[in-house]
Amino acid sequence: MARRKGLLGRIARAFWSDRFEAEEEEAVAEEAESTGGMSDERMEAAAGDWVIEVQGTTMDFAITHEDGGLFAEPAGQSRILMAPTSDSTLTIAEAQATVTFHFEADGSVERATLSQGADMPMRRVENVTLTEGQLADFAGTYFSDELQTFYEVTVEDGSLKIHHLEMEPMALNHREGDTFSASAFFLATVEFKRTGNGAVTGFEASNGRTAGVWFRRQ
Repeated sequence: MARRKGLLGRIARAFWSDRFEAEEEEAVAEEAESTGGMSDERMEAAAGDWVIEVQGTTMDFAITHEDGGLFAEPAGQSRILMAPTSDSTLTIAEAQATVTFHFEADGSVERATLSQGADMPMRRVENVTLTEGQLADFAGTYFSDELQTFYEVTVEDGSLKIHHLEMEPMALNHREGDTFSASAFFLATVEFKRTGNGAVTGFEASNGRTAGVWFRRQ
């Protein structure tokens, strides 16, 4: 339904608001039906940066709204089309998974659930840009006694990069607090640890299969 504008529209709403609201609700329902059950407005609200809570750690889960559809991009994996099955639920056929968004009354959404054999909570995160001075706190050489391997973390062009002798350098993308993520699955979550006075002592690397592999700062 075309939205009524101007003084005439406001007057009409004052007397017949119930009718207009019903018409608008019907229009939203028709739009939802045409996109498989979820309106464009809700798809746009669901888009953004999310994290999945997995076995005591977190994994990045980016959601984008493009060309009338929603796409999921789990950390270190390819982008996948999500198919709406209701006004709040989408399926990821390739992963045999379902994502249910828990919308608020005002249409916003900060929580969701990923179901893939088990239910895993998801929450929205807001990325904060760190200064080069803040990023410099994390630069250094890190060693894992468990894996007997080194990683080097550097600041380059305003962002963190992680280096290893047997792979190409990768960006460490800031997620929240002292937590970052890389495109490699085994570095899905890199959480730096500090002493009481704020000095970085090392980081824990985690993914959906392994949690808390400790890398000590040298």
